[in-house]
Amino acid sequence: MDKNENNNELSGDSIDTHSALEYSINRYVMISYTAYFRAEKRGFAPNNELEDWLEAEREIQRHLDSFSS
Repeated sequence: MDKNENNNELSGDSIDTHSALEYSINRYVMISYTAYFRAEKRGFAPNNELEDWLEAEREIQRHLDSFSS
């Protein structure tokens, strides 16, 4: 493998890592907004934050899975 081939491989890994990081950040932001709106809908009553987050995760994951099907 010559020097240019090695650089191309590293660039590909970097792009894959960047894409995975971007996906994770976007997913986190979508979950955050969804959990917030769930809490808002129930009047921000305390002690339901975890359930809001977990349900938001499930909802966003279903949404994302629908694009990969």
